[in-house]
Amino acid sequence: MPRTPSAIPWSAAAPRTGIGPLLAVTLGVTLPSLVAVILVIIGNGGEFSYGMDGPYIHMAMADQIRQGSYGLNPGEPASPSSSILYPFLLALLTPLPFGAATSLIFCLAANAGSAVLLCLIATECGIRLRAVAPAYLALMAAAMSLGLNLVGLAMGGLEHAPQVTFSLAALLGLVRFCHRGRADAWWIATLVLLPLLRFETGSVTLGCMLAMVALGRWRLATMTLGLTILVLGGFFATMHALGLPALPQSVLDRSMVAGTGAHTDWRRLPGRLIWILYTNSRVNLLSHGGAHILLGLLVTAWGTVVGLGPRNATFRWTQPLAGFDARDRARIAAALLFACAGLAHVLAGSLVSISRYEIYVIVLGLGAMLVVFDRPAETLFGHLGAWTCAAICASFLLGGAGYALRSIDAVKSAQALHATDDQMARFVTEYWRGPVMVTRWGRINWHNPNVVAPMPPPSVAVPDAVQIAQAETEAARRGIGLALLFDGGGTVEPPAWRPVARLSARRIGAGETNFGITLYAVTEADIPRIRAALRDFAPTVPPITMLEMLP
Repeated sequence: MPRTPSAIPWSAAAPRTGIGPLLAVTLGVTLPSLVAVILVIIGNGGEFSYGMDGPYIHMAMADQIRQGSYGLNPGEPASPSSSILYPFLLALLTPLPFGAATSLIFCLAANAGSAVLLCLIATECGIRLRAVAPAYLALMAAAMSLGLNLVGLAMGGLEHAPQVTFSLAALLGLVRFCHRGRADAWWIATLVLLPLLRFETGSVTLGCMLAMVALGRWRLATMTLGLTILVLGGFFATMHALGLPALPQSVLDRSMVAGTGAHTDWRRLPGRLIWILYTNSRVNLLSHGGAHILLGLLVTAWGTVVGLGPRNATFRWTQPLAGFDARDRARIAAALLFACAGLAHVLAGSLVSISRYEIYVIVLGLGAMLVVFDRPAETLFGHLGAWTCAAICASFLLGGAGYALRSIDAVKSAQALHATDDQMARFVTEYWRGPVMVTRWGRINWHNPNVVAPMPPPSVAVPDAVQIAQAETEAARRGIGLALLFDGGGTVEPPAWRPVARLSARRIGAGETNFGITLYAVTEADIPRIRAALRDFAPTVPPITMLEMLP
């Protein structure tokens, strides 16, 4: 009786990828991002900028890490970064002459790595990409880059691009583990590092550990869990020694679940947490990303059940995946991993911040579908022509139209930030050259040797008079004469402060609000110095920026 493809030893069944397909998908994924970068540089008059504050915070922290500190101001511990690992990765690149593009280059490389990993996953599952014309692979990769917002992740310059890469590496290692019965050292290292890159990616680590348990590899799962706890525990202990919260401030401020847990009395925590999880999942399901994840989970689960072959051994609770052949084990494990990451993110994660938080789950789902639907995919790619390629590209672009439009938003946001935050940072570092108080950390912290103090955050629980007193006390303690208040922040400024000027972007999209920055003199004595610095600064303001002197 001839052996089925599932029964063929995997080392013999898996084809080789070849350098051609890898180059094609790398080019396809990278090209749309490069076009977006060029548009930003043209719009900014020859300079690159990001569309948000996050990458500048990471790069400022990377500079401090190289100097032996952990924070934004020298000698002042702080944890504003949402990622433990990412600032340290950027610190390795800081000596290179990339300047503001340091984080961009890292994210472009991460996107290219994600494309390569998808190819390796396909090859591991027996899908012969060498049969596809390189032009078709490049076109599909470009459509995927737009439809899954990989362009936005690269332009954002944050840890979300390598988060996708690490998640796909975890999936590849899991598939190889199911096929070959041994765990690669790099796979275990990836699983341990995933929560350090972003905390929610710990669900990917958990999914892989559950697969280990399902295969009867309890010791391996225990070792992976122990290493992960050891590394995270070391970070938490370090934060405690520095007098900082265990979780980064960004996580406490932005995560509904983590913030609630940190600020709720432990006796009320269970009931409060259940309500927050319900509220959080409801908000997530109202977004189009939530629908993408749930649909992917349904399709993957259906494909796994339909594609399973007969078991070759009696079911055992200690090894529920025993008895399935290698291909079926990989299918079940991939579906389990996707379900673990997807459900955890919908329940406790976030899908509401410019479509970047959930991308790792969606791309992980795409990789899981390659594993689950390996045979149909092999047939499809084995006879892929122009019309099929066009249909796949259209599916990415139409199904991910909301994500594709984020690429346009990324370009516009980068140009707006250059017109405001870039210019304000230049004014502070080159003309003011002194400490300032701000309502928002970001661009102004990067390559700024002076102290940047935060305004007290607005809170309905704190009376306005208390917030005003806190701001005045902090400004006096640090000798601050200039405060930079961003529009729309809800901050209560002290009545003794005097607005001196306002800086905003000249070009914005139709229907958008032109948020700017108002410069305040902390005391009357600071006004002449601020005006003198502004007079020197005004001739250097680019055409895309409006600088208005206030009476």
